Amino acid sequence: MEQFIPQSGLNYQNSGVSFCFLLGDVVSKDPPCKPITSCPAEDDLKHMFKVSCGFEQDRTAKSPELCDSFTEFQRRKNTALWESVDGDFMGYVACAVSTAEAKGAQLTSVAVSQNRGLYKVSCSYENGIRLAMRTPRKCKMPNVNSTSAFARANCSSDMSACKVVCDGNSPEK
Repeated sequence: MEQFIPQSGLNYQNSGVSFCFLLGDVVSKDPPCKPITSCPAEDDLKHMFKVSCGFEQDRTAKSPELCDSFTEFQRRKNTALWESVDGDFMGYVACAVSTAEAKGAQLTSVAVSQNRGLYKVSCSYENGIRLAMRTPRKCKMPNVNSTSAFARANCSSDMSACKVVCDGNSPEK
């Protein structure tokens, strides 16, 4: 059984850090997470907007949808893909968030969900950052009472509530 204990900060340095979890005795190198794609250029975003949406539909919407304005489209789609050094955790981080802000973001919650035999462990951080790992291994949060296929814990006040346990060995890479 493999135990994951979340850590605050995406640049946390300790033995065995895999993005937001401790994994065994392997020593992580600095930084344990990194952007693997670059942010799209302004012209690329404009092209994506034109192809996806065609034109602005409602610039003054109070709760804008993706295609209501280019500004909303840019806010949602101007992202870069980040991953842990071991490649287990991935997520899109807004390009408006600096690398220093992303690496210093504090963990706010952890969730485990299950759908059709695939488990997803999601780590949510400040600045709207969410990173996830998907695995066929059965994962659960032993410190959270949940009988459903979904469990969530707030990590702000009690990091031990965010402990995740996954059955089986790590898949071979």
